[in-house]
Amino acid sequence: RYVLAWHRVNPDAVSVDDDLQSAYETYQQDLGQAWQKQVDTLSQWKFVGVNAQTDFYEREIAPTLNANRKIAVIISDALRYEAAQELSERIDRESRFSTKLDMQYSVLPSYTQLGMAALLPHGSLEFDSKDLSDGRCTKGLEARDAILADVGGKAVRYDDLMKLKVSEIKELYKSCNVLYVYHNHIDATGDAEKTEAETVDACEKTFKELGEVVKKLASGNVYNMIITAD
Repeated sequence: RYVLAWHRVNPDAVSVDDDLQSAYETYQQDLGQAWQKQVDTLSQWKFVGVNAQTDFYEREIAPTLNANRKIAVIISDALRYEAAQELSERIDRESRFSTKLDMQYSVLPSYTQLGMAALLPHGSLEFDSKDLSDGRCTKGLEARDAILADVGGKAVRYDDLMKLKVSEIKELYKSCNVLYVYHNHIDATGDAEKTEAETVDACEKTFKELGEVVKKLASGNVYNMIITAD
């Protein structure tokens, strides 16, 4: 407390915040260089015993559909593993649901649009200004909805879903085999310089929103759900 007060009255002093930011940037730079050296030794981006994000649809969704069952996929942008672990524990405490937490290694390069493309049904992936799945653009809800339509699926934004009545959710789910719900709060908060300091609070809000969407889908006769990130 004394140090923080002293910094406020001495504009020439370097603040604790600036020191931490500088140390973090140095750490990130050193970590990035060490990581790149390890990546350079790999002949392919593959890890034994760990699921790949590129196999998500074939591994998690296709078997359910082949068994003539339906499923909903909730994709929350930037929901990292440690946040997902907290969410899993909270959902389990509700008693109405049970969860199973697992991990998968991301695509490389690991950026949002390519990660989103990897979660869709596909045979091949390409990355450029559009991010392609089997030669088709995957950017935006409409493009993803068109790809999902090929397997009897649909895509909807979280905000739009939450506006629906239970009867409307039932009709929506009845009309498709797999429903992809796109949620974006953590990334939208942490990716903007003006709001990046609010990322921890954004995680807390995301826990609440994802809990609500799980309950709302369940009330619409959705029994199989997967929550994942890009």
